Amino acid sequence: MLLILAAILYTAVPNVVLGQTGTAHFSASLTGDQHDPAITTDATGTGTFSLTSAGLAYDITFEGLTISVSHFHLGAAGVSGGVVRTLDFAGANTISGIWTPQDSQPLTDSLIAEVLAGNIYVNLHTSDNPGGEIRGQLGPNVVITAIDDEPSALPQDFVLLQNYPNPFNPTTTIEYVLPKSAVVQLTIYNLRGQEEARLVDGPQTGGFHRATWNASNLASGIYFYRRQAGDFVQARKMLLLK
Repeated sequence: MLLILAAILYTAVPNVVLGQTGTAHFSASLTGDQHDPAITTDATGTGTFSLTSAGLAYDITFEGLTISVSHFHLGAAGVSGGVVRTLDFAGANTISGIWTPQDSQPLTDSLIAEVLAGNIYVNLHTSDNPGGEIRGQLGPNVVITAIDDEPSALPQDFVLLQNYPNPFNPTTTIEYVLPKSAVVQLTIYNLRGQEEARLVDGPQTGGFHRATWNASNLASGIYFYRRQAGDFVQARKMLLLK
């Protein structure tokens, strides 16, 4: 994918800046005035996105509305476009995940080109505004880091994504990316630092991985998940709400 991405960069976004970490970073601000005609609403949202060889990692948060459905759409700024991937917030106001070429609604090479060209937007729909209440364009001002000279199917960075849904009851999904094979431990802790579960404990190959945790036997509260892969350690917080 990195060689394809490199070709797209020079054709779709000729002013792209090359760097050293293997990731393209984007952000989006979700508002009602980006619709045409503009929607009057106090609701807002933000999104951060990273395009790596594993796919498009996303982390989106909103406030001030109750959504009915949400999607990635294909369309330029101010233009309504078709749905290219569904986003399931599962009743929460935040979502994290990775849109991959293996999904049922896949991230294709042509859609990668549209991401880089600034033609993908996030749209949150409500019952009052079924066509969308707030939307946010993934901007074209992209910084691309390190396009490999040799093809590689593996990502370049260790990534631990926010669990989803969050808050959750009683199951949640944790996704992470390994740039190379490693011995991995994925462990759940409570606020007292006591281990509640170990979801992964052993060697894994490089690539995208997913684990599910069922907390049906635990009380509501804040928990932490910690992923160690070789010398790389990262932890995130999650909320069990029954």
